[in-house]
Amino acid sequence: MPSVLHDIGQTKIKADASVQLLRFNNLLSAGKGLSALIANDPAFKPVIINESSNISLALSLRENGEPTTGQSMQSASHPDLQLLAIIPVWLWKPYNAQQVLDFFLSPLNIFSKGLSARWLDLFTENPGIRFDAWIAELDEFTKKYHAEKDTEKYTERLNFILNIGKEHNERIEVETVIEYYNYFYQNFNARCALTKEEELKSRLLRLCNSFREFIDVLKITPEKELNLFDIQKLLQLILVPVSIKPFEKQAGSLHEISEAGLLAGNCDDVLWMGFSSTKTVGTLWNEWTPEELKWLKDKNILIDSAEHHAKRDFWFLTQWLRFVKKRLIVVIPAVVEGEAAQPHPFQPFLQACFSDLHEVTINVERPSEMQLLKNKKSVTEKRDVSPIPKFPGYWQIGSNLFKPREEESFSSLENLMKYPYRWVMSYQLKLYRGRTLALPNSFMFYGTLSHQIFQELLVLPDVLTMKENELKQLYIETTEKFIEQKGLILHIHGEEGNLKIFHEYLFSKFFILVDHIKENKWQVKGCEIKGSGTIGGEKVGGRCDLLLTRIKNNKTETAIVDLKFGGQSKYRKLMEDGEDLQLAIYSRIFHPQAHTCPTSYFIITEGLLFTTCKDAFTNAIQLRQDLDYVDTYTTVLRKIENTIHFRRKELNSGLIEAGENVGTDELDIFSQDKDLFIIPKQEKKAKTLSTYNDYVTFIDTE
Repeated sequence: MPSVLHDIGQTKIKADASVQLLRFNNLLSAGKGLSALIANDPAFKPVIINESSNISLALSLRENGEPTTGQSMQSASHPDLQLLAIIPVWLWKPYNAQQVLDFFLSPLNIFSKGLSARWLDLFTENPGIRFDAWIAELDEFTKKYHAEKDTEKYTERLNFILNIGKEHNERIEVETVIEYYNYFYQNFNARCALTKEEELKSRLLRLCNSFREFIDVLKITPEKELNLFDIQKLLQLILVPVSIKPFEKQAGSLHEISEAGLLAGNCDDVLWMGFSSTKTVGTLWNEWTPEELKWLKDKNILIDSAEHHAKRDFWFLTQWLRFVKKRLIVVIPAVVEGEAAQPHPFQPFLQACFSDLHEVTINVERPSEMQLLKNKKSVTEKRDVSPIPKFPGYWQIGSNLFKPREEESFSSLENLMKYPYRWVMSYQLKLYRGRTLALPNSFMFYGTLSHQIFQELLVLPDVLTMKENELKQLYIETTEKFIEQKGLILHIHGEEGNLKIFHEYLFSKFFILVDHIKENKWQVKGCEIKGSGTIGGEKVGGRCDLLLTRIKNNKTETAIVDLKFGGQSKYRKLMEDGEDLQLAIYSRIFHPQAHTCPTSYFIITEGLLFTTCKDAFTNAIQLRQDLDYVDTYTTVLRKIENTIHFRRKELNSGLIEAGENVGTDELDIFSQDKDLFIIPKQEKKAKTLSTYNDYVTFIDTE
């Protein structure tokens, strides 16, 4: 294989597939093409060199349901040995959310796989430490699998890791760190002694040896106390590059390293993702001026010649190649981060060693159909590009297949009215995206956490009678509790600003909301209240963020506040345009006696309250002032009912509208009166694509 690169002089390329160059327009296309290649050839499991840490390949693999590259751990060591680097997460508080996730995801830890999976579900939904919830899951798990004898063992282990931590600015005595690592070592050692499965036993032996080595390192360290950075430096002495050949049952992931020099074990194929310059090149300080050279010579200091430097650099640059037994495949993008890609420093060595590199270069035009060179001389030829198939306006199936469900939600009704194929796929065929054990999207997480903090405070009996300083103290305590139990993401590096927002800024917005409630003499009936009613013949349910009630003129009145973390412009426009369909539905189901009730959006980050009813919130921003909210919602609800009946009629006849980017003249819904029906959005006389288009996903078009 590429051992030929060590020969002196330029060799004519043999095109035997041992060296291949793949040229893509960009790394996103490369990710898609390589993902398709890996999916079509299960035997192709290369070691991936990814100097730029670009995640295009990892994302494409995950979208295709393939094992991903496990980038979060970012180490050259064997996956089992990641534990040495991950377990310090419990030594300092606040815990690092990503490392907590990695701890429970690691192939081996001191808890069973089934129990770790249950705790992972809890953690990824609410990334924080909730001891009571974890113990409840433990009890349920051990009862389900008749393993009650393990309850005490796992409770003791959970108590150990959660009670040892110090504050992040404290140092920990070396003796304590030794005891901590020894605790894990003893557990793995005991498990190893009881294990009869040879493969698992060999993994545990390797892990125990590494723990023992690190404990020995800790014993001879001159420091008396350590911080996290100190431990990480010491770990580098143990977590040296090792063989990265994986066990078949282990994680199922491809192996990714950050640079070629970390390759220290034999492998069949190496895939160099993004073969372009990503690192800082040498500076002028590496060059000697004639004056400097003369001065050094006068001092009898002889430096290496340029030729000697070049030979030494060549040797270091190529040593990793001895581990590559079959193929070196380099991915060369034309564009990186919007700019023309610069040649990788190793590329001149390839050009110096081989002539006719174009013979092994594949210019990839259609990523999803790319193929590697086989063991014969071949060059990629241009192919005719067939157009992406046109989206059908409708799918035709048997009639009367879809009956009303037990209960619809606003989300499902919106899909039924605007994107019927999504309603069919999600709520009839039960086709859902699989869950991923990853930390939640930041903005969604901020919204969920702020909702929970506000709602926890609003349901307190005395919240409307407290003085501001009392309320602020309560807000601080509640926020601290929720961040600890559900919001560890806010302690990740880079989240300092958002952490400050939650601690300090949002209280003033909460106080504004309380003022709106008090000055209009409302009382808090509850938060996250479940309600249901009938609309258009469908039973519809929903959860109200904040439900208020009051007695006025001897009548009981109800009002709805929908909490939104941000999106001032979006929700203002929805209300102004009469597109606040969810509030219209909630207005009906949460006050069935009056058929409708006042509603509002409270934008948490801005402290703004939008409403259609001035009487309900006197100092709020009133929108649609020309209409009474009762008349507005009566009209909107009638449009919703008409649209539901229309879609039901289509479905009963076997028609499922699937048309997105299809001309509006081809879809019957657009021939209906917009004053009487909910009409989907259109752009340039075509139905607009939905934010997440399931159909595109299922047919795998680009």
